[in-house]
Amino acid sequence: MFLKIGELARRAGLTVRALRHYDDIALLVPSERSSGGYRLYGRKDVARLYRIQALRRLDLSLAEIQDLLDNAAGGLSEVVARQVAQLDREILQASALRAHLLALQDQLQASKQPGIDDWLVALESMVAGAKYFSDDEQRVLSTQRNGCADAAAPERAELTNWLHRLVAAGASPESPQAQALAQRWIALLLEEAGGDEGLLMKIYAMHWNEPSLHAMTGVDRAGIRYISH
Repeated sequence: MFLKIGELARRAGLTVRALRHYDDIALLVPSERSSGGYRLYGRKDVARLYRIQALRRLDLSLAEIQDLLDNAAGGLSEVVARQVAQLDREILQASALRAHLLALQDQLQASKQPGIDDWLVALESMVAGAKYFSDDEQRVLSTQRNGCADAAAPERAELTNWLHRLVAAGASPESPQAQALAQRWIALLLEEAGGDEGLLMKIYAMHWNEPSLHAMTGVDRAGIRYISH
C-alpha cells in the first residue's frame, strides 16, 4: 500500500510543502514514484516519518534528526522510549500544577483568598516548568515552599515594601539600608532554593525574564537590578 503526498500530509497533520522539503533535504525520500512522477510513500516511509515527528517534539533540528536516524542503532524503539520519557516529564509537571490549582480552588470555594505565595507557585508552574528547572529542582522548590510559605509571606511583603521605599527615596544601592535589604532578600531566596546557589540563580533568571511575575510580586526588573547591585 502506498500513499500519495497529499494523503500522507493530511493524515500526518503536515503540509505538502513540508513533505516536499523533507524530500529535498533527503530526510524523507519516498520509496516509489508513479508513472506520472508523483511521490508514493510506503510503510517504511511512514515509520520514518513517525520517527521524525517524534524527535521534532524533543526540539531537535532537522539536521540533528537526520543524523540520528541515519546513524543511530537504537532505531524506532529508542525514538519511542525518548518520547515516552518526555511525556512522563510533562505528566509530572501537569500533575503538580493540577494539585496546586485544586488547593487554590478549595480556598476560593471556602471564600478564603489565597495568599500571594499560593498564586506565585501556580503562576511559576505555568510560565516556568521545564523552561527553567529540572524535575528534581521543581520538587525541591515545591518541598521548600510547602514547608515555609506561610512563614515567609510576611517577610517577603515587608522586604518588597522596603525596596519600594528605598527606590522611591533615591537611596543608593550601596547605602547601609540597601545592603541590609539585599542580604535579607538573598537569604530568603536561598532558603527557598534549599541552600543551592545554582538553583538560586535560576530563580533569579526566571523572575528577570517573566513579566507576568513582575506584576504578581511587585518587583520589576528595576527592583531586581537594585537588589543585584
